[in-house]
Amino acid sequence: PCSISLASSSIASTFERLSQTYAKDVNHVYYHNEILDLADPSSFRALNENYSVDERHVWHNGDIIEGADPATFVAPYASGSLDFSLLLTHDAHDYYLGSDPLHVADMSSFKRKGSCWAVDNRNVYYIGMDAEIGKDIVPIGDYQTFRALNDCYAADAKYVYYKSEIVEGADPKSFVPLSGEREYGYDKNRTYYHARGTSIQN
Repeated sequence: PCSISLASSSIASTFERLSQTYAKDVNHVYYHNEILDLADPSSFRALNENYSVDERHVWHNGDIIEGADPATFVAPYASGSLDFSLLLTHDAHDYYLGSDPLHVADMSSFKRKGSCWAVDNRNVYYIGMDAEIGKDIVPIGDYQTFRALNDCYAADAKYVYYKSEIVEGADPKSFVPLSGEREYGYDKNRTYYHARGTSIQN
């Protein structure tokens, strides 16, 4: 009993709280007081309240981000904020939303546009709350002129986009979202609902 008590005391003396959510001791890493399987205490670091790394893995909360590179992984730290749910993280070869990779085609030209969009010189990535991250991707029309119009619609010099779809036939020069409506828009020719034109012309 004495040796067990001494051993427990020794482990307790190594306990270190790394953030509000992550902690470790000499034997284990903890996420909300649950052991984080496969984590290496000797190399483990908390990047913020939701992201952490060791020499082999990257975690979002308690989940490993498959394929992410811990040596080059970067997570923003929003001082004073507890909401990291919509922050994009990245390593040398991809960007991530939560634990999901975006499958970015060109890292050097990648930019976030508004709260629900990101682009590179090949693709548009819809990253809204209802997005299928890594799947809601469409080839971009014009990288230089892409702009978010609201949470559902965006446009560039060639196309109008509704989330991850091109709005067929829409005129990007005159298209605007309908005032007070997220999912309706209109151009000089007609009104649109989602990615489809309607018969309403005025």
